[in-house]
Amino acid sequence: MATKNELLLEFKEKFQWFNAFSYLEKNTLTEKETLVIKLRKIEKKTLKEVGKECGVTRERIRQIEAKAEMKITFTGLFETWLLSAFERLEK
Repeated sequence: MATKNELLLEFKEKFQWFNAFSYLEKNTLTEKETLVIKLRKIEKKTLKEVGKECGVTRERIRQIEAKAEMKITFTGLFETWLLSAFERLEK
């Protein structure tokens, strides 16, 4: 059974990715990138599981995920979401 702190950390991680995902799916990421980020970061699926669901290899999923993360980082939004998510949860 997970401790309270472990659950809080897991919630923080899912919350930060959900915020990034919600904005980026409408503004920056392609449909496939959005799906990969959702499955990998929010639903915590493996590369193999996501690849099977998308009909591509796990290496291709890794490439799509890396490109999407680069887009998130380059927009400067990723760091902002991380900070704001942690600040809101700590209040």
